[in-house]
Amino acid sequence: MLAMMEWFAGQGFPVLPIHGVVDGRCTCGDNPCSSPGKHPISELVVHGVKGATTQIKTIRRWHRKQPDMNYAVATEGLAVIDCDSKDAIRAFRRGFNPPPTFTVKTARGFHFYYRGEMPARNGVRAKLDIKSGANAYVVGPGSRHASGAIYAVWEDVPIADLPESIADITERRDQLPQEAADGPIPVGLRNDTLTRFAGYLHAKGVPHQALLETLKVLNRTMSEKPLPDREVRQIARSMSRYPAKPIPEMLSFADIPDEKLEWLWFPFLSFRTLALLDGNPGEGKSQFTTWLCARVSRGDLLPNGDRMEPAN
Repeated sequence: MLAMMEWFAGQGFPVLPIHGVVDGRCTCGDNPCSSPGKHPISELVVHGVKGATTQIKTIRRWHRKQPDMNYAVATEGLAVIDCDSKDAIRAFRRGFNPPPTFTVKTARGFHFYYRGEMPARNGVRAKLDIKSGANAYVVGPGSRHASGAIYAVWEDVPIADLPESIADITERRDQLPQEAADGPIPVGLRNDTLTRFAGYLHAKGVPHQALLETLKVLNRTMSEKPLPDREVRQIARSMSRYPAKPIPEMLSFADIPDEKLEWLWFPFLSFRTLALLDGNPGEGKSQFTTWLCARVSRGDLLPNGDRMEPAN
């Protein structure tokens, strides 16, 4: 957990100490606690989230004083999408087609981290909250939930920039159009369908204005409940911003020429191909690959008996 706190600080995102959970109870001592394992340790940060810091010495001092602490990541410069159910995660992915980003598995769902800020709001969708801005925070990976679950890094990739499509997620429901076209595109797939179709038109060289008008007609006549025009304009604008990519040519598998395989270890590992090593954690996959590299580098016999010269 300390390493994760230092990692966030190194990324420029301040962290703060919050009470931990020991034997299912919050270390604040209140019984029952209204927010176990989630509220700041007041003796360490008197002003709550305003006391968040990127100073490594301070972070280590906190951890020495409160080894059972959890910690939180202040969302200044961040937008974190907090999905608390499978349905919320599914709707978020289908409706907004989010790019890959640093993701944390929580007790009930996921935190999706993005660089950038947007209006913070709880309950913006069912079981979906937005944490963003200087006065908000989220519990960081490595912390313990009141249920005993550990917040864990799920997708260890760089934090992506906040896309425009997600930045508009806080749009009020009463601003959405009330008319329904009863079309075949369901509510959860509108954004994804229009984005894919826009990508196809853009790849064909369709000008921006023609692409936009086509998306408006598709949205108005084919959506179960049409998106607001402003969202359709965003999709067209976002797609037109990128250079057009040619649509890949489809080949029949019968047209791909045969190649003779050269084997390192018949029938498992051949040269210039990709192999998949599959197994449960702790079964020795890493140890096996290290052993294999050692055999190849020394020219030792492999289990199938083939001898080879020492190789890189």
